Amino acid sequence: MILQALCEYYERSLADPERKVPPEGWEWKGIHFLIVVDTEGNFIRVEDTRELSGKKLVAKKFLVPSLGESKGSAIKANLFWENAEYFLGVPTKENSKPERVKKQHQAFIERMKSFFEKEKIGEPAKNVLNVFSKNLLDELSKSSVWDDLKKPESLMTFKIEGLGVITDLPEIRKAQVVDEKGLPEGICLVTGEKAPIKQLHPPILGVKGANSTGASLVSVNNKVENGRNGGPTPAFASFLKQQGFNAPVSVRAALAYTRALNLLLDPASKNKTNLGETTIVFWAQKEDPAYCNLEQSFSWLVGEDPKDDPDRSVAAVKALYESVFSGRIPATEQDRFYVLGLSPNAGRISVRLWRSGKARDFADKIIKHFEDVQIIHGPNEKEHLPLSRLLKATALDYTMDNVPPNLPGAVLASILDGTPYPRSLLQQCIRRIRAERKVTRERAGILKACINRQQANSREKEVLKVSLDRSNPNVAYRLGRLFAVLEKIQEEANPGINATIRDRYYGAASSMPVVVFPQLLKLKNYHMAKLTNPGRKVNLEKEIGEIMDGIATMPSTMSLDQQAHFAVGYYHQMQAFYNKNKGE
Repeated sequence: MILQALCEYYERSLADPERKVPPEGWEWKGIHFLIVVDTEGNFIRVEDTRELSGKKLVAKKFLVPSLGESKGSAIKANLFWENAEYFLGVPTKENSKPERVKKQHQAFIERMKSFFEKEKIGEPAKNVLNVFSKNLLDELSKSSVWDDLKKPESLMTFKIEGLGVITDLPEIRKAQVVDEKGLPEGICLVTGEKAPIKQLHPPILGVKGANSTGASLVSVNNKVENGRNGGPTPAFASFLKQQGFNAPVSVRAALAYTRALNLLLDPASKNKTNLGETTIVFWAQKEDPAYCNLEQSFSWLVGEDPKDDPDRSVAAVKALYESVFSGRIPATEQDRFYVLGLSPNAGRISVRLWRSGKARDFADKIIKHFEDVQIIHGPNEKEHLPLSRLLKATALDYTMDNVPPNLPGAVLASILDGTPYPRSLLQQCIRRIRAERKVTRERAGILKACINRQQANSREKEVLKVSLDRSNPNVAYRLGRLFAVLEKIQEEANPGINATIRDRYYGAASSMPVVVFPQLLKLKNYHMAKLTNPGRKVNLEKEIGEIMDGIATMPSTMSLDQQAHFAVGYYHQMQAFYNKNKGE
């Protein structure tokens, strides 16, 4: 299902001229240097394509033939473009072996010779081979970019003076650069058709934490020789199928799904975001402005506000609401929306999350999540919170690096499935509140959402409301409110105080109230005596009385759920104080 959806996305992208998606067998590649020759193959000069982007030199991208598979440790040459070891036969690393470099260079030349012969390519294209017999290295060594040419990451190709880059020549573009001859055939798992099977799939680039040279989504590490396992993994060779033949995918399907995934993972892609150690890509089945709203809001749901346009997140969520409630994403529409979470795993890529469903269902569930975590906040704060900000609020030092690895994916899955949030989210949040003795908007929103989703099957539609609920009978909620009132009394009695009862007693008050609250209520009397405004005293006493009327007995201990109610009650009451003060 994943590969099929990616192949469909590739076909759709291929039909869109604005996307400039490379045709089958080709790819856009950053080529750092152009070796310029005349029509006879004589060296003229070397051109540097790099331009300054920010603080880095970035190579210009050219459309070049794709190798179509990962090199690994094997010697495999690209057609017309390579690094210095293949292109020039020059070592690029201190530990490069001269014999291997020589073989790499020979493989590069043989690849071009074979292509020219097979496709019957004539002059002047085939004359580029002449440059290798005319002291090319001596000429290049005099160049000011010689040291940069020899870097492992530097790529180069040919340019024929007066005609352009060799891969832009019409006869090269029309040629068949994908060689399917000699490949065994089988039934493709993606298309269901009999076709040549790809043994090694092209690498996937752009997954956070994966190798910079790419990693494989479909990969089996084994080797079959003479009908027997010849590699370190005999279990994978039990049916004498080598590497990609264990999961047969045709050459065309392998190129299509990897190309689609690389498009989605491109640095400039708007359909990609990171959530902790997981890279998330998402796309709609068809092009439509309403689905663009869904894609944009999903990007912001998971990630952060764009630094260049922080207000774009507000517009994205607003557009999503309008798309749903105006019917631009019809409830009966069958077009699907896909979400794929990937993470690196020892040179390969693991699927951490995969969800597909009707676009309207996803839109409804995303909106439901926004509503679940919605809680009263300051007038200058944004209306909605991205998932990354919520997760950071549960971690030490407010950083994603300290969020448990499995938590982001589990929370995102619960959002997309419309199921209760993982229990570990509530636990992490309570732990941070107790450690820091601080109930922030993010933490209160998380706890409210966790409790309400747990109670989804109860008769009450909403256990915890967005703002202060004076009618809420929950004892833990009322104790949280009471704690906030007692803290407020202390602050007004001692203006400018550095530490309040929250700093000393929050953990005990939220877990063992029977031990702490009698002492706090006694302390309250001393603080009330310091207040000089009689009317204020009366109002605060009324507030305490209203809260205490709903508390028959003081609990000896409180569970995690009760501690969540306590925290939300505390937050609601404090926000009510702040809003009242600003209203005055």
